[in-house]
Amino acid sequence: MNQEMETMIDYSPGQPQVLLMEDESSVAKGLQMVLKEEGYGVDLAMTGQSALDTLRGKDFDLLVADLRLPDMDGMEVIKRVKSNTAETKVIVITGYASVPSAVEAMKVGAIDYLSKPFTAEEFMERVARALMARREALPKEILESIETAEAEMEIDQLEETMREDATSQPQILLMEDEYSVAQGLQMVLREEGYGVDLAMTGQSALDTLNNKGFDLLLADLRLPDIDGMEVIKQVKDENPETKVIVITGYSTVSSAVDALKVGISDYLPKPFTEEELTASVKKALKGKPTALYQDTLDPVDNMEKEIPVDRLMKPVRDDAFDQPQILLMEDEPSVGQGLRMILDDEGYGVDLATTGQIALNTLNHKGFDLLVADLRLPDIDGMEVVKQVREKRPETDVIVMTGYSNVPSAAEAIRIGVSDYLPKPFTEEQFITSVQSVLKDRREALARQIIEPIETEIDKFIRIGFYVCHCGTNISDKIPVGEVVAFAQDQPNVVISRDAQYMCRDEGLKMIERDIKEYGLNRIVVAGCSLSQYEATFQESCQRAGLDPDQFHMISLLEQVSWVAQDPVEAINAYRVPLSP
Repeated sequence: MNQEMETMIDYSPGQPQVLLMEDESSVAKGLQMVLKEEGYGVDLAMTGQSALDTLRGKDFDLLVADLRLPDMDGMEVIKRVKSNTAETKVIVITGYASVPSAVEAMKVGAIDYLSKPFTAEEFMERVARALMARREALPKEILESIETAEAEMEIDQLEETMREDATSQPQILLMEDEYSVAQGLQMVLREEGYGVDLAMTGQSALDTLNNKGFDLLLADLRLPDIDGMEVIKQVKDENPETKVIVITGYSTVSSAVDALKVGISDYLPKPFTEEELTASVKKALKGKPTALYQDTLDPVDNMEKEIPVDRLMKPVRDDAFDQPQILLMEDEPSVGQGLRMILDDEGYGVDLATTGQIALNTLNHKGFDLLVADLRLPDIDGMEVVKQVREKRPETDVIVMTGYSNVPSAAEAIRIGVSDYLPKPFTEEQFITSVQSVLKDRREALARQIIEPIETEIDKFIRIGFYVCHCGTNISDKIPVGEVVAFAQDQPNVVISRDAQYMCRDEGLKMIERDIKEYGLNRIVVAGCSLSQYEATFQESCQRAGLDPDQFHMISLLEQVSWVAQDPVEAINAYRVPLSP
């Protein structure tokens, strides 16, 4: 068998196989992701020896080879590859480009030579060119088998994409201007099952956020057009439910504190490991609440239940809106007494704890709105005290103050969920401003959580059945009933939406009564003809199924829409008004 026939048999049609030999992890993973997105099979080798070992166990169409490796010269690896598998194409990538190395690469059989840094477009153009040269060297029979296999792969990939789209996955926007880092992080996150979009500038991040909802923003602070912190502030102002993790190669205490104040979930100084990144992302997306309202109502079997107001308000202290209570944890007597006096003058109730253990004991016997915590204590690390407080008393806000401020402690404070971080020395004005701001936010949260949960919890038990009557053709001739049914189905708390030719007749009434029992409906809305003629009929039907008359509501589409609308477009616009909440 000649050499050409051996090549034909060894070549695997379908997905081109690429070996990427690159020792810098972020660059390697970024390029791997770019190649995989184009449909290539990609293996990574971080050393020359691992590349040679991989090549002995598997055939590759293309070797993308860095020249600077930790164990051997990349040019030596290329020479061995070309001597053993001449049909494998080679592209050299290097951050140390020179004319002699380029000439030598061409002499040993490399098909291209690419100087770092390069763009993804440049890289993929060279890869495509190299693989085209590889294909053109193959006989006709192999090319035909490749085309057949590729057509089958496209069908498989389309089906896989449809399956992936059907599955809900957390959406992450990665705002990072360094391309190789961005591509590497994107690949790591996608491997964890997240959907990831990239933004290389602050403006592109804001534009993307305006067009798509995201669960998490992973934000670098140094961007070419806008300060990353300004982007974060806009995101938190417009979409406060979007979680934010800061990643930065220029970490400072001040930037960590600024990030804390706008409500980020974590602060990761670069470099960080994959494990640190994925752990931070998982924690942020877990969305563990620290709300003051924590009691939940027992589930009800699809029916209403009286909700005791005292249960809704239980977590709130009786004096929550009177004098705020502050626990000051500071071991230096002069500082502690000075701060206590300042707080007393502002009208706050203040307890002083000179050790971590005293603070914990005090918290076990009394409720506090705010803990002001020094980190250097004679008995326990102050951060450990803060962690215990956040875990066991999540309703208590925390301000950290320290004379030993550093990025790791500021980042840790953010992760724990403190409200502010004050490096010492600070002025009396800075201290009071911080305390007032935290307590103001707390007060507003309390007000919302006393008023809103009552309506929110009751809403959970509202189950609406919506029914549209054609009224023969009196309504359906003017209004698209199917569209009305679909519109109603999308409204809050609507469990089921149906239509019938004559809803007021036995068939329609029995449908309503059956649905009340089967779906646990406790509100019925009928959109039909005259209230004066048929409202009592529907109320009696609801009563037979166990509802009260006041749990029924009727909308007269005939009189309010069909009879008054001059054309179908006017009717379509008009029917939405009485149906919308």
